Amino acid sequence: MVPEIERPRVPPAPPRDQQPQPLAATLPATPFAAEPLLPLAEPIAPAPDSNPLQITIELRKLTITVMNATLSYRLTLTNGGAEPLEEIAVAADLVGAHSSLPREAQLAGPATELPQRHRLAGIAPGESGEVTGELRLPLHEVRPIAQGQAALFVPLARFRVDAQGREPRCFTLVAGQPSPSGNGAVQPVRLDLGPRIYDGLAGRAF
Repeated sequence: MVPEIERPRVPPAPPRDQQPQPLAATLPATPFAAEPLLPLAEPIAPAPDSNPLQITIELRKLTITVMNATLSYRLTLTNGGAEPLEEIAVAADLVGAHSSLPREAQLAGPATELPQRHRLAGIAPGESGEVTGELRLPLHEVRPIAQGQAALFVPLARFRVDAQGREPRCFTLVAGQPSPSGNGAVQPVRLDLGPRIYDGLAGRAF
């Protein structure tokens, strides 16, 4: 099943002059298990024995234009093991959640083919590497979710991180607006309001 999203309340877009602090999610060791959002400065949890690569992701902003939806992000990759990690590759894309799509078209897994975005030669034990980028999805490929007169979009950022000799770390991050109730839920963004920029995003990793 796809990540559960709070039933939308069709919120207006946030004012552009607001500059809330970005949020980050530390990925769990078990693929597709939900993890609450954490501040970027939160200490990274110990790595599982099977894979020393720990990943922290920060959502920066979501830009909606007449042509595309663009999600900007920052990944911090940390080697929690005793040996160097080499030939690290980060692949990712952006899709939209929809009940008509199969699970494998929405969530990243070991067999998911994604376009490569970044390469790092290696990370020494206890060290970290950082990459930033943007994921772009043409709006004509989005299947909007109808809610009354509103057309809603649930962005799903799919990632696969490989290191030489290690199993890939695969995860999907659902991005959107934070719920007004403050319960940590994620709300979709509206496409029917026209071009705008969403800052202060909420997200949840699976």
